[in-house]
Amino acid sequence: MRREPGFALTAMLLLAIGFGVNIGMFALTRGVLWRPLPYPDANRLAIVTTSDFQGGDYGVRRHELDAWLGGFRSASAVTAYRTQDAAISDGAQVLIDRVAHVSPGFFEALGVAPSLGQADRRTLAGGGVVISPSLAMRFQAEPGEMRGRLLTVGDRTHTVAAVMPSEVDFPAAGVAAWAPVAAVAPPSRCEPQDHECLSVAMDDYRLLVRLRAGVSPAALGDDAARLQTETRGEAWETPPTVTLLEDAITGRVRLVLQALLVGSLLVLAVASANVTALFVNRGITRRREFGVRRALGSGTGRIVRAAVVESLLVTGAGLAVGFGIAAMGLRLVHAVAAGFVPRLDEVGVDGPAAVASAASALMVAVLCGTASAWRACRRPLAESLHGARATAQRLGGARAVLAIVQIALAVVLLTGGGLLMRTVAEILGEETGVETTGALSARLLLRDRLLFDSTERAAYVTELLDGVRALPGVRAAGIGSNLPPAAAPMSIGIAISTPDGMRPQMLKLGSASPGYFEALGARLLAGRGIEDRDAAEDAPGIVLSESAASFLFPDGDAVGRELSFRLPPLAGLKSNPRVAGVVSDIRYDGLEAPPPAALYVPWSTRATGVSFLVVRMASGSGSAPGAAVRAISQAVGPGIPPPDLRPLDQAVSGSIPERWFRLALVAAFGVLSLGVALVGLVGLLVRLVAERRRELAIRAALGASPRRLMALVMTRGGYVALVGLFLGVIGAVIAGRGIASLLYGVVPDDPGTLLGVVGLVALVSAAACAGPARRAGRIDPVTALRSE
Repeated sequence: MRREPGFALTAMLLLAIGFGVNIGMFALTRGVLWRPLPYPDANRLAIVTTSDFQGGDYGVRRHELDAWLGGFRSASAVTAYRTQDAAISDGAQVLIDRVAHVSPGFFEALGVAPSLGQADRRTLAGGGVVISPSLAMRFQAEPGEMRGRLLTVGDRTHTVAAVMPSEVDFPAAGVAAWAPVAAVAPPSRCEPQDHECLSVAMDDYRLLVRLRAGVSPAALGDDAARLQTETRGEAWETPPTVTLLEDAITGRVRLVLQALLVGSLLVLAVASANVTALFVNRGITRRREFGVRRALGSGTGRIVRAAVVESLLVTGAGLAVGFGIAAMGLRLVHAVAAGFVPRLDEVGVDGPAAVASAASALMVAVLCGTASAWRACRRPLAESLHGARATAQRLGGARAVLAIVQIALAVVLLTGGGLLMRTVAEILGEETGVETTGALSARLLLRDRLLFDSTERAAYVTELLDGVRALPGVRAAGIGSNLPPAAAPMSIGIAISTPDGMRPQMLKLGSASPGYFEALGARLLAGRGIEDRDAAEDAPGIVLSESAASFLFPDGDAVGRELSFRLPPLAGLKSNPRVAGVVSDIRYDGLEAPPPAALYVPWSTRATGVSFLVVRMASGSGSAPGAAVRAISQAVGPGIPPPDLRPLDQAVSGSIPERWFRLALVAAFGVLSLGVALVGLVGLLVRLVAERRRELAIRAALGASPRRLMALVMTRGGYVALVGLFLGVIGAVIAGRGIASLLYGVVPDDPGTLLGVVGLVALVSAAACAGPARRAGRIDPVTALRSE
């Protein structure tokens, strides 16, 4: 290794990349997909949700829970849950954390028991709260010390009855407490009868169902469809959705992780084959040494054993560096993927990963050492002692095939990364309906429930907005319940009677203060935005989106007209409103969903506990006023968490974290595989020059120019790269169809992406061929032939 550091470092680097990628992907896939869920008979757990007639997922409404919880015939246990961020206080300290509101019997259905205390049906029915160990740590207490304490969760006070094990984090990662559900009154319907409205809020519940033994998910779906018909009728919604718990937790990332695990195995296989080729080539150059050893009495077994020990040193060093690469990669995944990749807390380089990696390293070491020494020892002793002339053989086809496979694999992975990159670009290029440039947004936690009386925070909101609008460079500021492209917290369903029957439509319900649409940069198409006078009880005003105006007033201009039906109580209006203005459609429910119809009421009539402050800065206004806004908030509302402003375009780009994660993983694999392929191609051509050195020297002696000699090497390298590119394009098209479900706005065989990848790989392949070609062009025929 000291005598040939270039060889040793190249081999170690190749193996480190192969082992690091493989160890990291094995640990990630095992922790997320293969490790059993911490719930007994998890394959019999399923989640049931319902949808509106446009496919939106709204769960089960609170007033319907009793009918659903007691109506399943195919289930041995049924429970309901929803999650939200809420304030949790022990009287001395207030924390904002994730809370799950669950029905009695939740933990029995899940099949888990607390590590401390009781968490049965009677505990939740009696108002007890169950906490996680992490919440106890945040209150600077041991889990056992929290039992019996009073905790205020949202607007209700509970007694801590139990502490769950740390591995239980359903229904959401990082859930801090499980609190009982609260009662709520049924919603009112609209009048007159030719219109029908129904309130739908995003605090509806999902159902966790434990199937009876032998019952299939399809039978559970039929059961749920029957209950939906009994509770809601057939006109409103599409059939319920049944999702096995494992699919609900890991389904979003399963395809990508499985594909990349296969890719990591291929990268390791290619890297190992490259290193094997390096050892074989090195064995060829050591034939004279091996011949001398054999002449002095060493047998083939002893020589092979010595070569295996040498390869073990190189492979062991590569494995050690690979563990470091895997650890850094997993740490990076933890940092960037927390919150949307499930079960990350269970991901790590553990015993099985270490054993599997050590076994593969041992196999690679034995293969490399045996291949290099065995091939050298097969030659007759006289030929081995003769030296270099015995090495003048043509490059075998196996190494060319290996280089072709490497290039093809790089093309497949880079094309996958290119398609995902195009997908992200297409999604971010979608029109949001607002102008994100120059706008800042912040989340405000004003109350711990979805809706509350705005007079409780009227002074804070007024003083906050007045203070923010007075800051230098601020052009507009406002507060609203909806921030695109995140899901709107409230919706109402409307069905209008027409000659062709009932015409249904879901409307996103939003509330906005004066200045909110101006701060968002929403285009005003007609009329005006929300003003203070629109909150008057006798003459309320509303703003419609373009689609909502077309639906409610298909015969003409909507501005100034009164709704012909009474909105449900969810809207917070005491009399029929008039339309004050029409704004452009705004995307909610993500950038990939079409912009929905929306209806906006004054924020003071329908205040939401979680609201959003949006500030629009004048062009060229300089630095963002984040610190000043926080100072104003703390001055006018000391008990309210101060807003943390960030650019609105960051909120938009951050709304697709899974897409970014897939793109980053596949792109990293593509770059690594291309690097390994280039090493293989360079090694192939370097060996070609070494083995044809005598031939090249003779050509040079007979008058061949350096350019001609370089062309010989470049032609061979170009042939290998061309075949690899051809096979890679075929594989990329096939792989693209396999990931078609992950694409948006781009076809799996997108010509632009394929041409870009082919051009990139061809360019870097040509650059890789240039080094060995220049080496061939600089051969001195006198020196080369004298050595022969």
